[in-house]
Amino acid sequence: MGALFRIAAIIAIIFFCSCSKNIKDEDALLIIHTNDHHGAIFQSNGLGGLSQRAEFIKTLRKQHENVLILDAGDINTGGALSNIFKAEPDILAYNFIGYDAVVLGNHEFDKPPEILQKQMANAAFKFLSANIKTSDGKYLANPYIIKKAGNIRIAIIGITTSDTPQTSLFGKQFIFENEIAAAREIVKKVHETEKPDLVILLTHVGIGLSSVIADSVAGIDLIVDGHSHTRMDAPLLANGVPIVSAFEQGKEVGQAKFIFEDGKIKSFDWKSAKIDSSFPESREINEIIKPFADSLQSSMKDSIAEISEELAFTDQAGNRLPRMGESAIGSLVCDAVMFFIENSKYKADFALINGGSIRAGLPKGKITRENVFEVLPFENFVDIVELSGSQLAELFDFIATIPQGDGGFAQFSKEIRYESNVVAINGEEIDPKKKYFVATNDYLSSGGDKYIILTQSLSNFKTSKLLYDIVIEYLQNFEQTD
Repeated sequence: MGALFRIAAIIAIIFFCSCSKNIKDEDALLIIHTNDHHGAIFQSNGLGGLSQRAEFIKTLRKQHENVLILDAGDINTGGALSNIFKAEPDILAYNFIGYDAVVLGNHEFDKPPEILQKQMANAAFKFLSANIKTSDGKYLANPYIIKKAGNIRIAIIGITTSDTPQTSLFGKQFIFENEIAAAREIVKKVHETEKPDLVILLTHVGIGLSSVIADSVAGIDLIVDGHSHTRMDAPLLANGVPIVSAFEQGKEVGQAKFIFEDGKIKSFDWKSAKIDSSFPESREINEIIKPFADSLQSSMKDSIAEISEELAFTDQAGNRLPRMGESAIGSLVCDAVMFFIENSKYKADFALINGGSIRAGLPKGKITRENVFEVLPFENFVDIVELSGSQLAELFDFIATIPQGDGGFAQFSKEIRYESNVVAINGEEIDPKKKYFVATNDYLSSGGDKYIILTQSLSNFKTSKLLYDIVIEYLQNFEQTD
């Protein structure tokens, strides 16, 4: 099957239809997949949205008899509604959509294990991972499941990134085995005991490591990947195995189609559809979400902290302070990011955001969630980019050219100081031979406001933590320790 599949995967060009007279409906299988949902319940900039995703998948179900729906991990950590209700509305929506399996992502370990256990209990689908075990050596979730679609017997195996203990708060409570070794062992076992017609590896490891797994492990027919938030126009082939991913946050839905003949893979095709505002909403999903959204709206008025001085947004002339120079509100946001970094498994030398991402100040006295939302109305996540010393110097050269009033005007955490036009980081000048880690928002890390140098970083780690939530947590801690 492997050799036949490799040839078919490379040379077959098939459109999503059952137009061959020799192919029966039960010989065709459509695999619908998403990844890195990150609590993206609602649309962002006209893309994604669970309601629109559900309606699109409903249409696909009507067009294809044999369908599997998979997600490559990280349901958790992102949108405010999902965060506050610990992904309960997301799980209920996934149940309604009809997901068959979700691999555990590293962000499933951002909250205490009992939260994950409740999510797993509430899920009508199976959570998978063949390389996560509890302290007594048992699998935390199902290592794999077997599904049957028509005459096709499918094995779906989960693999999770083994660096989860270093990138999550609660991952260290479990044993994460090497991804390649675990995949090799479980794929061999599945072939020997289950005799599947198709083996799908559902991975949350990133495209790079998925490619290594494909090169190292025999007997895999398809890898559906998450973790690296990769947008693809065509499958990546590694050792003849197609690797696919559907970007992030439900902004795209991937569709992989296999055609079988006499129980063997005859052909394969893949495409990805952008989910935007042109898609109708699902009435049922909206009904699932509404009580949670109503509850959140009332909680927006709750006081989370109290401050003794106003953090102004404009001066007497009406100029927006974060676009004119160092501002108290900009410093607070950046210091909040560093507080988050210092109390997590991440590391960064300083925090940087654009003044245009700040749209209000904070009043003196009691602060509510709504106040913070007015400050940070955009759904920006915190990324950590790695730069060489020379790249960092280039970044500050660019920042020096940004005119006052521009939305890209920089705001920094307290680690940055300008002394006689020399940049100092924690009191030291930039060393061209060193590597530096900059915490910023995902808008800048993707080149927004002409911060192109950040797109050329040595690495970019996505914390998938909302800037809005980080500031709330910082203010709450400030209130407790003030």
